[in-house]
Amino acid sequence: MASIIALLAAACSSSDSTTPRGGTPAAAVELEPAQGNRLTCTGKVTATVTDASPGVTWSTVPTGLGGADASDAWTAPNQTPAPARFTLTATSSAEPAAKASGSFTLATAFPSAITAIPSATTESPQSSLGGAYVHAAAARGQRVYTTWLSGDGAHAVELHAVRSDDAGKTWNAPVTALHATTPEDAQAPEIGCASVAIDAENPDVVYVAADVSTWGNSVADSVLPGSGAGGTTALLVSEDGGATFTTRVLKVTNAGPGICPDLVSPAADTVVVSVPDPFDNPGHYQGGGTGIGIWSDAARGAGFADGTGEDLDYSSNGETGALLNIGASTNVQEGSAGGGSGGEWESPRLFTDGKGKLCITYTAWIDDDGATADDTSAYVACSTDAGHTFTAPKKLESEGAAYAAVGAIDDAGEVAVGWVAVADAARHVTLALSHDGGQTFGTPFEPPFPANLDLGKFTGETWSPSLAFDAQGILWLGYYVNDGQFYDRIFVDKSCDHGTTWSGAVLVNGPVDSPAIDLTKPTFVLTDGAIGVSRRRRGSADRARTARGRRSAPRAVPPRAAARAVCDLEWPPRARAARRRSSA
Repeated sequence: MASIIALLAAACSSSDSTTPRGGTPAAAVELEPAQGNRLTCTGKVTATVTDASPGVTWSTVPTGLGGADASDAWTAPNQTPAPARFTLTATSSAEPAAKASGSFTLATAFPSAITAIPSATTESPQSSLGGAYVHAAAARGQRVYTTWLSGDGAHAVELHAVRSDDAGKTWNAPVTALHATTPEDAQAPEIGCASVAIDAENPDVVYVAADVSTWGNSVADSVLPGSGAGGTTALLVSEDGGATFTTRVLKVTNAGPGICPDLVSPAADTVVVSVPDPFDNPGHYQGGGTGIGIWSDAARGAGFADGTGEDLDYSSNGETGALLNIGASTNVQEGSAGGGSGGEWESPRLFTDGKGKLCITYTAWIDDDGATADDTSAYVACSTDAGHTFTAPKKLESEGAAYAAVGAIDDAGEVAVGWVAVADAARHVTLALSHDGGQTFGTPFEPPFPANLDLGKFTGETWSPSLAFDAQGILWLGYYVNDGQFYDRIFVDKSCDHGTTWSGAVLVNGPVDSPAIDLTKPTFVLTDGAIGVSRRRRGSADRARTARGRRSAPRAVPPRAAARAVCDLEWPPRARAARRRSSA
C-alpha cells in the first residue's frame, strides 16, 4: 500500500488600500505582505510609513485579532478565529488619514487536492504489501523520499523508493530498493513496515529499514543459505540520492519478528536502528518472546556485517543501559486494543533532532505490578551517544491503556511524546511535553477534539497520532478519526505555545460526509516552506498521491493573481523562517 504525501496548500486572499476622500494625505502606509493567507502564529505583517513619523496602530474586522509586537509588527493569534477571513488595517499614528488595509485568512492549514505520484501504482494483492509505518517517508530541505511495495501475490515482492527534489511537486523515476522471493512451496513473501531516514548532513544519503517476515525468503537465504528462516531485518543504504541501494542483513531469526524496525540519523554518517530481537534477552512482547536490539553505526551502516553485527541489547536483564529495565519482566506492547493491527501500530519508535540526540518511545506494562495488557503506559528514554546508552525510561501515565506511542524533538531540545489512551471503549490522543530535553515531563493532557466533526457519523475515536516540530518550534499533531466502518479521516492541528493552546483541527482528507476506506497512519513530512502528511490508501489500485502547499507565511501576490486563486493557488516553497520561540 503506497505512501501518500498530502501537502497543505495555501488558498486565496485579496488586498485593499484606503486613503481619505478629497486628496492624497501627506503620509502613506504600506503593508508587507499586502494581502494573503497566514497560518496562525507563524508570521507577521509589517507596516512602512513614508513622509511622516514612524508608528502605526493596528485594527481588524472582526475586532480583537492578534496585536503588535515589540517592533510594532502585527502578529497573528495562536488560535484560528471565526470567521477565518478578516481585514487588517494599519493607521499612521502621526497622520491618521494615512492607512492601508489587507485581506487575510487565518487557519491551521490550507489543505489542497491530492494528486498521484505517477509511478507509484501497483495492482498487487493486499496480502503482499505488509504494514505502513510511521516513518514511511522522510524529508530534508526540498528533498523527499518515500517508499511503497508491489508483488505478484505468489512468490515475489519488491520495495520501491522514489525521490522528489522540489518538496513533492515532481518525482524522479522509482527504483527497486529490495527484492524478495520465496520457494514455490512457500507462501508469498511479505515486506513489512518500511522506515525511511535521511542522513543528518547529506540529503543524498538515505537509509531504509524493513522486515521480510516470510519463512524461507531469499533475503535471509543470502546470508544463511538453506536455513529456511524468517524474521529478516534488512538495512538498505543509498549514497547516490536513491538511485541505487545496497542491502545489509541485520538480523535473521527462526521466528517472525512481530514488531517493526525503525531508524534515525542523529548525526552525520550515523544510522541507528531498533531491531526486533526475539531470543537474545528475556524482555518480551505481547504475543511472543521478543526484545529490542539497538544497532548503531557511524559509517553509514558499513560497520554492520551481514547477519553478524553486534547489536546492543537494552532489555529487562539490564545488559547495557537497561532501556527496558523497569521491572523484573517488562512487556512491550505489540498488538493494538482489540487486536488485529500488527506490529506496525505498536512497535517502539525512534526520533531525533539530527544534532546528536535521539529518543525511543514505546508502550509497555510490568508483570510485577500486577498489570496486564489493559494497563499499558507510554515510556520514553533518550540518548546522546547514538544509542550506545540511554537515560532511565520515563513512565508517562494517563487514564486508560496506552497504545501507538510516537515522539518528536525540536531544535531547542523540547521533547513531545504522544499516544492513544483507551478507556471505557473510547480512544483519545494524549500528549506529554518536556522542556528540558526529556529529563522531566509535564502532566499528560488531551488536545482539543475537532469541533467541526460530525459526531452523528463518527464515534469520536482517534488513532495513530503523529508529531513534528517545524523550524519555528511549532508543534504539529496529526491523527485519524474513524467510525469503526468506512469513514477514516485525517486531522491536523498545531500549537504555537508549547501545548497551552491549539490553533484548531483541520480535516485533511475530506469531505467528512464521503467514505474513504483508508488504512491511514499519518506521519508529517517537513520540507522548506511546506508540510506534508504521509498516509497509505487501500483500493483496487495502490497509488501514491501528493499535493503541495505551505506552512509558513506566503509572499504577497498581485490582486489579480489572488483573484484567480479561488480554487487552487499554490505558493512556491521558500527558505525556512528564522526560529521563533515566543509563547505569544
